[in-house]
Amino acid sequence: MRTGSTIYRLLGIHAFCLILGLGHSSGIEITSDAQWTLSDSPVSVTEKVVIRPGATLVVDAGVTVMLAENAGILVEGSLLAQGSSSQPILFTRATGSNGWPGIEFSGTRVWNAFSSRSVFEFCRFEYVSNEIALQAWEVDLDFSNCVFETITDTVIRSHDGKLRLADSLFRNCGEGVNAVCICICIGRNICMYACMNVCNVCNVCNVCMHACMYLCMYVGR
Repeated sequence: MRTGSTIYRLLGIHAFCLILGLGHSSGIEITSDAQWTLSDSPVSVTEKVVIRPGATLVVDAGVTVMLAENAGILVEGSLLAQGSSSQPILFTRATGSNGWPGIEFSGTRVWNAFSSRSVFEFCRFEYVSNEIALQAWEVDLDFSNCVFETITDTVIRSHDGKLRLADSLFRNCGEGVNAVCICICIGRNICMYACMNVCNVCNVCNVCMHACMYLCMYVGR
C-alpha cells in the first residue's frame, strides 16, 4: 500500500526548531511558495508546518492530508486548498492517531487590508482534537462547499478579521462559528446537524447573512 509523501522534499520547505502556539517543539518551515500535488497524496504530516509571511502553500484538488497528533499547521502567509465536487480535499488525523491539532491563522490588519488570505473550497475537516479547530487572528478567510465533521469543540474562531462561509455542512461538532470584532458574511446553504451551539458572534462591524438568519445569535453592536 502506498503510504504517500512526506513534506520534507517539497520546494521552499526547511526543517528547523520552533516553539510556537501549537505546542510542538520542532517543525517544517515553508518560506517560499510550495505545492502539495495529487501525486504526493496522501501527504503525511508528522511535524508542525509553519507557512511564513509572503509564502503560499497550494493544496491541489483530490489531495488527502493526514496529520499526526502534534502536527498542526500555522499559517502566517496563505493557504489555498481549492478542491472540486469530484475531487475534494481531506484534512484528517493520521492512522492510529486520536486527532490532530488543527490550523491556526495569524496575520496583520491595516484598516480593511489583510496581510494573510486563505481559501478553502470543497474541503473536509475532521477529527480535530484541539479546543479550536480553525483559529484566526487578523486574517481574511474564505470557506465554501466545505464539510466540518466530528470536531468536539469550536470549529471556526475568528478575531478582528474577515470571514466568508457558504454552502457548507457542520456535523457532530461542538460550536460551529465563534467570531469577535470581524467583518462576516455567512452565505447560502449552511447546514448544521448535531452541533451544541451553531454560532456566536460579538462586536461585528459588518454582517451579511443569506438564508440562515436563524442560525446566528448576535451580541454587541
